[in-house]
Amino acid sequence: MEKYTFSFSAMGCPCSIQLYADSKDQALQAKEKAISRIKHLDFYYTNYSPDSFTAEINKSAGQAKGIKVDPEIKGLLDYAQNCYAQSGGLFDITAGTLRAAWDYQSTTPSIPSKKHLKSLLECIGWHKVNWQESTLPPHRRDEY
Repeated sequence: MEKYTFSFSAMGCPCSIQLYADSKDQALQAKEKAISRIKHLDFYYTNYSPDSFTAEINKSAGQAKGIKVDPEIKGLLDYAQNCYAQSGGLFDITAGTLRAAWDYQSTTPSIPSKKHLKSLLECIGWHKVNWQESTLPPHRRDEY
């Protein structure tokens, strides 16, 4: 067996795969499968693409019908709900909303105002998510 290393870019950073294979063809096939899966995860779950499924979930907030999710997302949301419960609320995937307070691309970063942070904090809390089987209905303001 020989060691093979492949570099690529995903999730906004340089990545590398190191694997052992009997031949270069076998290594290339394994590399393609692994990178394909990573690219799927990158596209599906990224916050940086307006076309990702994560963006679709975020866009569905406030819509009366909510959004249907596939079994993969359902499993992740069930897991997130479990982690939230077991951690007493310390693990909370809704906290990602706070990212909107900071401009990571800015050359002149600044601290967000208390008013802005307060408005974002109102949207945070897994207990505010109305998670029902395979549908993520929208938040209701009166639940806050």
